[in-house]
Amino acid sequence: MRGSTSVGFLVLFAAFLLISPFVFADEAETVTLEVVGEACIYEQDVVTAKEVALENAFRIAVRKAVGTWVTAESFTRNFTSIEDSILTKSRGYIETYETIEIKVTADTVTLSAMVTVSLSPLQANLESLLGAMDNPRFVVLSDDDFVKEVVEETLKERGFDVTFCSQKWWVGAIPEPIVMGSSSYLADVLVLAEAGAEYSMFVLPGKSPTVLKPGDLWGCIATLSASSFWLNTAQRIADSSAFSSGSGVSKQAAFEQATAKASPLLVDALAEKITEAWSDLLLNGQLIEISVTNISYGELMGLRQRMMKLYGVRDIIQRQFEGEQALLETYFTGSAQALADLISMTDFANLAVQIVAVKRGQVILSLMPK
Repeated sequence: MRGSTSVGFLVLFAAFLLISPFVFADEAETVTLEVVGEACIYEQDVVTAKEVALENAFRIAVRKAVGTWVTAESFTRNFTSIEDSILTKSRGYIETYETIEIKVTADTVTLSAMVTVSLSPLQANLESLLGAMDNPRFVVLSDDDFVKEVVEETLKERGFDVTFCSQKWWVGAIPEPIVMGSSSYLADVLVLAEAGAEYSMFVLPGKSPTVLKPGDLWGCIATLSASSFWLNTAQRIADSSAFSSGSGVSKQAAFEQATAKASPLLVDALAEKITEAWSDLLLNGQLIEISVTNISYGELMGLRQRMMKLYGVRDIIQRQFEGEQALLETYFTGSAQALADLISMTDFANLAVQIVAVKRGQVILSLMPK
């Protein structure tokens, strides 16, 4: 980062490093652990209690596997998110297991087992859960391929995730992502970048300025500007501009050199403004509507209560319930796509929740028989 313009971004990036907790001891794909699970016996149903004890053993194994590379501080800080969205689906990370011993008393079942946990999917889900939500993802559009490329590379150098998009943006036109929605771009911030250029020719003494000879150069002053928007809402976040000079044996070479020099200045200034807006978003959340069908009022209360525990959910307000359909206003610190991902990873106990659609600022759910 350069100069005082980087202070805001450094604060966010430092926070991101603290929240991203992955410290690997080795590159093993699995880990085998001896664990003990317990369960109470209800109505003398020992069979069910054994099944619950085994599931609890799996949860303990996954929790220990997480602990093999997640620092204690990070695990404590993010325990709610891990508990809600990872440990509730422990069985999906179990590769093999072998029961060692089962002890049955009048009230409880205690089961010990050797459990092998697959680390790859566990790591991927944790990274998706904890990483993507604390650092905005960008998509860049421009009317010039080189401008688009250089802004994307500068954002990546600053530690941001950039989603590739082949679409061009014609200056003055409304970008399709804002009109059509953003779910296919898997990004939070849209950056529209353009550059203006002024050229001059530097010629050797005694040479004609109309014909470029060896040793002659083109000079360029490029003004690079960008506007940024939240993809979910199309709300403008910030504008920024920067300029620099460059030279080359052709106009394009001079333009590319000047643009490459201006891009870090532009991104540093833009990142500071986006950081401030992103910090507010993480603190307070943004509005995402959740539409639910095939749900009773009692089920709606259970769904709302469970979703309030999801990582990044700040508040849920019930706006409508009629004829097994409900509308919830959810304030969430990420995109609609990130919220849908969390919901899909979460066990809702006796509710089978299906993602029907993800749109800009909206997630549509349906309850299915379980």
